[in-house]
Amino acid sequence: MMETNQTEILFFKVFRNVIIRKEIFKHLKFSYEIKGNEFKSCVKNYQEIVSSEWLIENNHLALLKLKIKNGERVLFPNDRNPHNNIFNINKNNNNNDNDNKFDKSFYCNLFKNYPNYFQDINLNNTLDMVSKFDNYLALEILIDNYGLIMDKYQFLKFIENSAFKCAFLAHKHFNFNLDPIQLWNIIDQIQMFHFMSTSRYNNSDVILEFIKFLFSINIPPLPDLSVLSQNKKPFIQSFFYDIYQSKLKYIIDSLKIINLLNDQFQSFINNLLKDNNNNQTKEIKLKFNYYSILKENNPNNNDNNNNNNNNNNNNNNNNNNNNNNNNNNYLIKNINTLLLSTIFSEKELEMYIYDFEKDNKIIQQIYQFLLLFLNDSYFINNHHFYQAKFENNFTNYNSGNENESIFKMFQFGIFNPMESMNDLNAQSLFKYCKNDFKLQENFIRQSINDFLTKKPDDSLNNNDYIKMYGNFTYMVLNKSKTLLKSLLECGHCPLNLIDIVFQEVLKENPTLYIFPNESYKFINSIERFDYFFPKMDIYDFSQNIFLMKESLSGDLISHLKNNYKDQFKFFKRITLSKSNVYSYSVLNFLFKNYGYIRNRKTKFQLLFEMACIVNKLVPNQPIETLLCYDFVLFNHVTTISKFKAIDWIYSNYKFDGEWFFSSASHCSKNENYKEISILIEFLKCKKDLTKIKMFFRQFKQQDDLSDLSLIFQIVGAIGNIDYLEIIMKCFFPTIQSSIESKVYVYQLLRESVENGHLRVFQYLFKNYPFIFKTTKSKQTTTTQNPYKKFKTSDISKLIHLSIQRGDIEMYNFLTNNIKFYKLHKKDILTTTNNNCLLNHIKNNKK
Repeated sequence: MMETNQTEILFFKVFRNVIIRKEIFKHLKFSYEIKGNEFKSCVKNYQEIVSSEWLIENNHLALLKLKIKNGERVLFPNDRNPHNNIFNINKNNNNNDNDNKFDKSFYCNLFKNYPNYFQDINLNNTLDMVSKFDNYLALEILIDNYGLIMDKYQFLKFIENSAFKCAFLAHKHFNFNLDPIQLWNIIDQIQMFHFMSTSRYNNSDVILEFIKFLFSINIPPLPDLSVLSQNKKPFIQSFFYDIYQSKLKYIIDSLKIINLLNDQFQSFINNLLKDNNNNQTKEIKLKFNYYSILKENNPNNNDNNNNNNNNNNNNNNNNNNNNNNNNNNYLIKNINTLLLSTIFSEKELEMYIYDFEKDNKIIQQIYQFLLLFLNDSYFINNHHFYQAKFENNFTNYNSGNENESIFKMFQFGIFNPMESMNDLNAQSLFKYCKNDFKLQENFIRQSINDFLTKKPDDSLNNNDYIKMYGNFTYMVLNKSKTLLKSLLECGHCPLNLIDIVFQEVLKENPTLYIFPNESYKFINSIERFDYFFPKMDIYDFSQNIFLMKESLSGDLISHLKNNYKDQFKFFKRITLSKSNVYSYSVLNFLFKNYGYIRNRKTKFQLLFEMACIVNKLVPNQPIETLLCYDFVLFNHVTTISKFKAIDWIYSNYKFDGEWFFSSASHCSKNENYKEISILIEFLKCKKDLTKIKMFFRQFKQQDDLSDLSLIFQIVGAIGNIDYLEIIMKCFFPTIQSSIESKVYVYQLLRESVENGHLRVFQYLFKNYPFIFKTTKSKQTTTTQNPYKKFKTSDISKLIHLSIQRGDIEMYNFLTNNIKFYKLHKKDILTTTNNNCLLNHIKNNKK
């Protein structure tokens, strides 16, 4: 006890020191995560937090559990982002802290405290989410605590959605009469569902889990799978994907599927060989060739052949056919077992097949083996890839038929002068030889040799650059930049290979700057910057730094300042005098160090745009686009966004007060200046209620409170009851008070509905019920409506807004307390958020 008290005493001794306390808060204040061009604010007032989606997105999971346990007000938006869905938390939560794990007790509290959202009429929606994310914990609560009864249809739906844990739980609790043929036929729906939800063609992992699930509930593989579909083909007669574009881990799953359903795949191979004997299609003949290669290379093949030969001498023709089939079966099983016995690292399992080196024999054999089981529609492209990758065979590429192959030779690191350098696709260069650096080096040297020895085109127009450099040098400059751009953008070419371009080209042309401007964004490390910077034009660098990776550019400026002092002086002079667009990190550095201002924009305008970026207040806008806005942006963001943006500026940029007001006053939209200035005054005292009271009292004698319009909206948007109480006591203590300014109370209420702050309405109904006394009159004259009461249509609009927001508690509270309201069919609008509320309304009307 004494030790604890001593610790507390030491803490307060430190914390009472104003200088130390300010230093601590200086480091805590900037509560934003920065990831590339993604910024997100992670701090909110406790009372402001009502969205489960926001809590999950910002990883406040312990707080979410506490709110759910206490039955506090929480909104549950529909799954616009599946990662933030309340039934998908454990799958995306990598935190090992038990406080952040979501067990059965969490879902027990969820269903108990929020039945309007998850039970009764909305139970089907809940089951859809449970199925979508295979949340067996939530399903077990519904079965054990709420007596959920499921039919066979729901069980099959679980399987179709690959929710095998839920399906197993349902099978355990309910006695379904299962038809094996019907279950095996579900494979088509599983593949379609998984492709639609993941856009991944190779879903062998899901099919494998499906097969394991059927075995776990004692559904055996059928002896003859050909009876499963109308066209009499087996349920898995072949695979529908590109081998070369699949990750190795999914390819291994395909091998496991063949192993589990060995008899069925053996039958498929026997039919394949029979078809070849009957001179069938080109695909079948090529598959037979691959089968022959596998048979020849099989280490146990000779012994097995000898045994078969002895058997063939002692049996009739029919037995010969059976022995051939047995031989084929033995071969397939033996090869598959051999391939599955190979141990791969975690890194290799995550690699795509095309990422492996061409001399990797085990990958080559896996490829040959799976080619046998590919659907004919996928076979030819995979066959061409095999020829190019493993056999260096580009016959199909030189046939003159452009449709003969979908591949390019530069994808495999093979230089072909017929493939123009201008046609190089940076995303495809070396795509299929990422780890074959010898191939890459040969390609680079051959490319350079080709354009250094090529005669220039004299027919080119004599522009200024050609006149300056001459035709040949100009051609070398362009070709070098094109090659460098492709090498940099492909992302997997090492620096020592890229350096070959500089060495070879600058050997004869040492004064050329061949670094391509478009490639600044691909400098993704300080190491790469140090390597390339001496080869850059400092002027081009200053103009293009905004293209660099957001999380790196600020560090680069600091690095430039500390290690390249002369170049930094030039960079600063250019940057401070130009009006180019820069990244957030660069602008932040310049503001912090130089009070940066640029042409055509005031400091306040630029900072407002930066604040919008940090807080994600203008969604789906890249930084470079957002920073090109005029100040009209101020009029296009929400009230709460204005508050957050200006609060962020005021909190993070402690410049001399004069610039803040003077720059705001020069906004391109001058009408904003007054409300900005008032908002800044409000922010100065927002944490001190005494100062807040003084702030509002200075407006008390005014008949028109329009200057406070934005402040009223902000109070509604943040739902602060302390501020609301001051406003009501100061301006609206009775129905006769501030009659002309009642409209601003309505704006406050609208913002409260928009942001889900039910407590605002609860407070006003309890303490100022006259606010909700309405008039049906459409007249706004003093005679007809002397106290400027809200019209019934105004309050109805608030209820309509709560419907659009899907806020069940807000809707219930308003409709229960506002008796005149009648819901009409035209008022019911379906949005992305209100499925649960609409079901709730329909259920109550019955």
